[in-house]
This record gives sequence, C-alpha cells and structure tokens, in this order.
Amino acid sequence: MLFSNGLVGLLNAPVGNNLRNQEDDVTNLKKMFSFEGRYQRPVENGFIDQELNDSIWSFQKEESLKRDGIVNPGGETEATLASRLIKPRPKPRNFVVATAPALIPASQAAVATLEILGAVGAGIWATMSKPEREDIVKEKEQEEEERKSECDRKNVDDTEKCNNTTKKKGRRAGAVCHSSASERYSKCLAGKPEREWPPLQE
Repeated sequence: MLFSNGLVGLLNAPVGNNLRNQEDDVTNLKKMFSFEGRYQRPVENGFIDQELNDSIWSFQKEESLKRDGIVNPGGETEATLASRLIKPRPKPRNFVVATAPALIPASQAAVATLEILGAVGAGIWATMSKPEREDIVKEKEQEEEERKSECDRKNVDDTEKCNNTTKKKGRRAGAVCHSSASERYSKCLAGKPEREWPPLQE
C-alpha cells in the first residue's frame, strides 16, 4: 500500500487545521503519523481531525521544530517524519555527503531541515529514486503489520491470564486485570517498548 499521491510521503500542499487541505495529503500524513504510533484510528478518509491536529502539534514540540500546527511540502516537519522511514543502511553506491544546497537545491525549507536532521539521513532520502522510496514505505508498512499482529498475540495471552484470574479470585480482580491488559495493549499499539508497559495485574 503506497501513499496515494504517488510521491511516497511528499505533500503537494500544506496540511493543517483551517487550511484548504488536499484529501490525498491528509491521508498520507495520517499514515506517516500512524507509523509513529501517534495516529491510532484507522485511516479511513482524507479529512483533518482532532487527533491529526494534536499529532502535528505534539510532534513539532517534541522534535523542537517550528510549532505552527502546519506540515509544509519540503518543510522540516514533513522531512523529519520521512526520515523516520529510513533505517540505518549502507550508503547508495553513488552517494556523496555534500552540503545542504547541493543535496536539495533552491529550497530554504530543505536547507533548514538538513540542519536539523544532519546531512546523511536527509541526504539519503533526497538521493533515493522513487522505487527505492516505495520499497522503504512497503517495508515500513510490513513492519507495522507484523508489530500489530504481535500486539494482538500478546493481548490474547493477557486476556487468557485475566480470565483465569477471574475464575480464581473473582470478578473484581478479573476487572482490574483486564483493565491493565487493555492499557498494555494500547501501549503496544502505540509502539512503546515493553519496559514502559504497566504490569499485568493478575
């Protein structure tokens, strides 16, 4: 499943609350934030909602980006999100670390982005071909599907343990256990490491 505008994560126009948002751009942005565990709803439409708006603001704050609630094409917020798709990997055969203007010419926003991300991470994305970018997006989506399947498996295990707790200790103890299982499942779906999950209250 690729981003619908065919540009693999690059927006055509600014996205933000009270803007004339293009539906494809909003859909793509929801997918990118979904990869980050910030957008929890199914991506069903291309309309901006409160969760997406909150995701933009919180992401900009946490990443020390310009806080305006807007994601601009070629801007630092979009590029920071796109850079998360890139795993550490060998440099392309013809990749040369260069100055920002040489990597992405004629774009002040891109130059500012490179100062934040570092020349290598943003440079690799900038020099990739469309098929290479598509492969990264496919790989990321596959990873997300596998991670969510693992979350489902662990939730089934937790639920079974809580059902046993209900049988042994009663409904109240079972309800506490199921509540902790639900919180653990939410943390897993959000991409939080297991060490940050609450313990299962068996």
